[in-house]
Amino acid sequence: MKYLKGTGFLEPYVNSAKTVVPLKKLVRLRAYKVPLTKTIQTDGWCNHLGNGKYEISLRLWGRNNRSTRHETIFWEEALHSLAHELAHLKEWDHTPEHYELQARIMLKFTRILREQEVPDIYINAIII
Repeated sequence: MKYLKGTGFLEPYVNSAKTVVPLKKLVRLRAYKVPLTKTIQTDGWCNHLGNGKYEISLRLWGRNNRSTRHETIFWEEALHSLAHELAHLKEWDHTPEHYELQARIMLKFTRILREQEVPDIYINAIII
């Protein structure tokens, strides 16, 4: 599993999902930003590479409409997107099972946030 530029901070979150989804299917995690001339259409996607392997891409930079620079998105959004895309490793379609997996992964993420002593007000914001 490779964590490409800008995604290394997500490694503990990905690893926490190992009891929920088959992480051996995931070969790399990458970050992307939407060019300022384009419309933001997604916060991430899971790409099937063939041979049962997948790559997850997450939008980790937002756009500042007042200038031409990119800004980091809220970590809550990144964790939601990561949980959603990880759930695709086990349930590809957007079924109730997929969303149940996503919720179970988010619960794993909240344990990490509590270990990092993130205040509950912020944790509640990401799981609601």
